[in-house]
Amino acid sequence: MEKHHPKDQPMRTIAARPILETQGYRLDNLRFALGARTILQDLHLRIAPGECVSLLGPSGSGKTSLLRLLAGLEQPTFGRVLWNGREMAGLGLDRGAVFEDCGFVPWLSLEDNMAMAIDAAHPGTPSLRCQELAAHSLELVGLGNVGGKRPSELSRGMRQRGAIARALAMGAPVLLLDDPFCVLDRAERVLCRELLGRVRDVATPRPTVVLATGDLDEALALADRVIGLGPGPGPIMLDEPLAPTRGNPAALSALSRRIEDLYHQEDRRRRAAEEFFGLGAGI
Repeated sequence: MEKHHPKDQPMRTIAARPILETQGYRLDNLRFALGARTILQDLHLRIAPGECVSLLGPSGSGKTSLLRLLAGLEQPTFGRVLWNGREMAGLGLDRGAVFEDCGFVPWLSLEDNMAMAIDAAHPGTPSLRCQELAAHSLELVGLGNVGGKRPSELSRGMRQRGAIARALAMGAPVLLLDDPFCVLDRAERVLCRELLGRVRDVATPRPTVVLATGDLDEALALADRVIGLGPGPGPIMLDEPLAPTRGNPAALSALSRRIEDLYHQEDRRRRAAEEFFGLGAGI
């Protein structure tokens, strides 16, 4: 079923984007709960190989939980998460993931952490080559001069840049990024966004990228497609391809306004429902 904006053209739902059943990600009727709390519900999603998708939503919408399900770090309460027809079960080397906890080995230098990850992803690579690739990747994100430092000696922004560089250096066909730019300053954000774009442009095959963010401008700038999660458990609110807006600032601006309006309407609807049921409970 399609959701229609009252003033403009309709947002597209996942039903309008068929892909081959065995390719990419497939989630059907997904539900995920932590204890008694439902985080995600009635979720249907397809992500084609090579797509760059932004998961957009406010804090608490389940973006990180969905990303962890795509990584195989969590298991659904109901439904399945498939990648190329295979059920996710634990983080694999075919998925490079960047979460808030960068996951570095604390007693190793940043460069050694990188080299270890490259060696794990590509067994048999000579250790010297792993070190060279690690050093090159750190140079790309402006960390070439701190590769010998341990993670505890680096700022949070530097660790995040290092985690992004590590995920890219592993050459995984899937990159899962959990709000990776939120702790970076403006210059660092620009640097890492450009790096992500360059890597996708030159990689063969093109990696599948899923970026969770609460920043609408970031979602529109980086992705091929924006998937919007609501403030509470429920079906996907919007699924919008961005190709029609490329090179057209007016179209991009109009899309941005429509998405903002959609979230404002949903917020007002939820507040009205909470007020109504709150009053009703006291009668």
